[in-house]
Amino acid sequence: MGPVPERVLPLSPHTDILSPLFYTAFSLVLILGTFGCVSILLLVAWHKRLRTVFSFYIFNVALADLLLCFSGVLLSPASALLRGWPFGNTLCYLCRYGEKVALFVHGYTLLVASVHTVVTSAPSGRVGHLANLSIWILGLVLCLPYALFVDMRVLSERGQCVASLPASVKALEPFAASAVLIASPFLAVSACYGLQRSSAWRRDRTGKADQLRRESARVFWLMSLMLLLCFCPISVARGVALLWMPARLNPYMNMVIMATHAVAMSIVCFTVVFFFYLNSKHLAHEEARRAPLVTPRDI
Repeated sequence: MGPVPERVLPLSPHTDILSPLFYTAFSLVLILGTFGCVSILLLVAWHKRLRTVFSFYIFNVALADLLLCFSGVLLSPASALLRGWPFGNTLCYLCRYGEKVALFVHGYTLLVASVHTVVTSAPSGRVGHLANLSIWILGLVLCLPYALFVDMRVLSERGQCVASLPASVKALEPFAASAVLIASPFLAVSACYGLQRSSAWRRDRTGKADQLRRESARVFWLMSLMLLLCFCPISVARGVALLWMPARLNPYMNMVIMATHAVAMSIVCFTVVFFFYLNSKHLAHEEARRAPLVTPRDI
């Protein structure tokens, strides 16, 4: 047997022992994530009171998370767990591409939503819809290299679906992808949240609507922070495996990648929590706005 290619990790001797644990973890993430995202889509589609501008942004995040459930939770771990790729060449091309597109849409939807809380006093639903559509188009275009560079030789010989990027960018790809898809949106969302907080400290925006926008900005910042925390371990693990030869050739590194991948994919389980929290704030604001004003004469 020849040397293992750089981009293919050797299987751990304990893969069969730990496989039930990974099957359970990915199945749990898939079920919870799919249920939560579908719940968001149905609730926004059926209930007009939930069709706020900021809810539509989380709706867009839920769509991206559904794609992530399919590509990152259902398909991506298959090579290691099944020791082969039984889904055909087409899905191999779409797997990593769909995962990167979903991450792009997730992160940059939160960024646009955060900007919306800062620059607009009366958020427009039409602007939100156009922004969501633009994010999808931009993500589909910018992530296209992941659909073009697939190593068919490794797929046919080893049954592993991996990208075959040019040598000039292969070493930087994990770091560049993490910086563009995760770290950059988080930093920008943090800046928007900081602007919202500074407006509260200056006391130039103290109305109920302004408080609601600040609460929305905080939710988007927390969602962006959760994305960063979930993907930090796998970004570090992939970077170590790529740059450090002993780690790359260690058969246990594959188990580390699988474990950190499960942690990263758990991001799809949290969107529904933030959705209900944000809408509880919006509904409470609507109830307070519609409540009759009580004056001393009424007492």
